[in-house]
Amino acid sequence: MPDNKTMNVTVIYFDSDTLELKHHIGEFPVLAEGRVVLSDQFKNGKSIVAVCEGEHQPLDIELNNNNDSAWL
Repeated sequence: MPDNKTMNVTVIYFDSDTLELKHHIGEFPVLAEGRVVLSDQFKNGKSIVAVCEGEHQPLDIELNNNNDSAWL
């Protein structure tokens, strides 16, 4: 990664210890072809679900037990 290009992203992941769904917003290195690089140190203890460009704040939702649709 010679040009030191970075991108602000939101990483959504499950914590391996608690199985809690969490997110992290931060700057990560980007390869020349545009792929974001997550270090092994960052990935340790996490099961990555998604990497989204920019800052995103996941919303809390409540599920309706009758038909599993989300109430916002």
